Amino acid sequence: MYYFSGYLSDAYWSSWLYIVFDYSATDYTYILNILTVGLCLFSVPAGLIQRYTHRFKYLQISGLCFRIIGMGLNYYLVAGGMTNAVVVTSRVFISLGGGISVISSQVASQASVPHDDLALAMAILSLWTSIGGAIGSAISASVWNRRVPEALTKYVGDVYNQTEIAEIFGSILVARIADGPSHSLFVCSAYNEAIRPLYLAALITSMVSLLFGICTQNYYLGDTHNVVEDTKIVIRSESETDPDVIAAKASETEAELAAKLNVPRS
Repeated sequence: MYYFSGYLSDAYWSSWLYIVFDYSATDYTYILNILTVGLCLFSVPAGLIQRYTHRFKYLQISGLCFRIIGMGLNYYLVAGGMTNAVVVTSRVFISLGGGISVISSQVASQASVPHDDLALAMAILSLWTSIGGAIGSAISASVWNRRVPEALTKYVGDVYNQTEIAEIFGSILVARIADGPSHSLFVCSAYNEAIRPLYLAALITSMVSLLFGICTQNYYLGDTHNVVEDTKIVIRSESETDPDVIAAKASETEAELAAKLNVPRS
């Protein structure tokens, strides 16, 4: 559901942003990279919090809430709140929530299976995220390819013929050039109207992710491999793992055991 809602909103977000906002190439690139940088950046403190609290559930729930706020701001953009502050804030909140949620899902998957099944669990997690993203992307493509031409015909059909509308729809560069002073409001309105259902659907399905997050078990991330096995992880210093030290300890243990059994050492 995380990837499904993400691809509903982001599959054509960059195209929509380029058309309806008059950003320079530099600013446009900066804004596009907010999500990628934020996901990587915020996952680090999320991992540290899990390391010291030994819990992931409530951290993930808070991340999913941040993401819902970001999705709400994303929808607010096409509902009348088209400002630079809303654009940047929406991406920051989505990346904050995503960075927390993704790392928490990975930890939860690893903790819930035996150590031998760890690789399989991560593969299944990756598979399901890919399936969710593919379905969301397919729905986005269907909605975009149907609604944008319809909206352009509705708003600028009396100015451009169908061939010109097809050229506008076929290239965001042409769409931005066609978005002249006299028709800027109409072209932007067409793209806003066309993509609004996708942003609304993304907001709603991101809430479903929160419901699933609430239903997860609040595992304690202790010093065992996972919560289904009692195999503890012991990290020893290099001096303790030196072969000579290990051999000396083995000899000492053998001597103690021989003394207890009152048998000569071999």
